Amino acid sequence: MNPILHDFMNLWQVKKQITLDEALPTMVDLLLPKQQVEEHIIPHLSAQSRDILRSRRRTKKVDIPVYDDDIGEGFEGSTELELEKSGGEYFLANWTHVIMRRRAMRGRQIQAGDYLVMNFRSDGKFHISIEKGF
Repeated sequence: MNPILHDFMNLWQVKKQITLDEALPTMVDLLLPKQQVEEHIIPHLSAQSRDILRSRRRTKKVDIPVYDDDIGEGFEGSTELELEKSGGEYFLANWTHVIMRRRAMRGRQIQAGDYLVMNFRSDGKFHISIEKGF
């Protein structure tokens, strides 16, 4: 299948509504929908990353390449995002980087009721976007 068509058809496989607490710049991690993570994110991770998440350690973290489609930038180096598994739940660790980067851009702030949407694309990155809630 054409990669562009495939990307379009699978657009936004993970969708998470942002709560009031999650929209604050003090929120470090974002709770993600477990079933959506296991169906649409985990299969795209490397075997080593999947093994880390399945390990018996209490808290497990793996780096994930994330690109913010709305602002046209990725998160790398000190702002890299991580997928964390703790107590059977999945979190997007370092969520603060997303909030702070958007606070600096007029009209891009995240508010309670907005949706974080996320999918994996053929460029090897997880793409995110914010859809405004109603």
